[in-house]
Amino acid sequence: MKKLIGISLIATTLAILGSVLVMAQETSTVSSTTPSSTIMKNGKKPIPPKPGLGNKTKPLTTATTKVKPVLDIACVKAAVAKRDSTVLTAWTTKTTKLQAAFAKRSTELQAAWDKTVVNQRNASLKLAWKTFTATEKVANKEFIVAKNTAWKTYKEEMKNCGTNAISSDVPNTDEEKLPQ
Repeated sequence: MKKLIGISLIATTLAILGSVLVMAQETSTVSSTTPSSTIMKNGKKPIPPKPGLGNKTKPLTTATTKVKPVLDIACVKAAVAKRDSTVLTAWTTKTTKLQAAFAKRSTELQAAWDKTVVNQRNASLKLAWKTFTATEKVANKEFIVAKNTAWKTYKEEMKNCGTNAISSDVPNTDEEKLPQ
């Protein structure tokens, strides 16, 4: 008896599966060969596929390779030469002003020590040092401004020379720091 029930269950399952397969074949045959206005054997119109969802696979993409930007060596060399020339000119200007300030201070100090009246001598000494210090501060400030401007210009020019061009040419001393 158990054998009979098992066989009948298998037969029923096969019959159901067979009818489903037949229906699926008829639906796919009818829907693929008939226009969308036709009615299928089961009395219903075929459902058209939704745009973009009919093919569930992802669209093929072509492989792209990234091209490394080329580093323009001539551009880098020109930017470095311009920066260094500007900094050197600023340094020369600073040292020329300081040499003149030292010479003037020396002359003024010698003249102050020639004075016999203590108040006049002290006033002359104080004025000589004050003038020298002011000249020194101005020369240093002008140099720093010129140097920072040169570095800023250099940094902007290096951006046009290629990727990471500036990262390879950085200062290694405290005196030559990039402007913040």
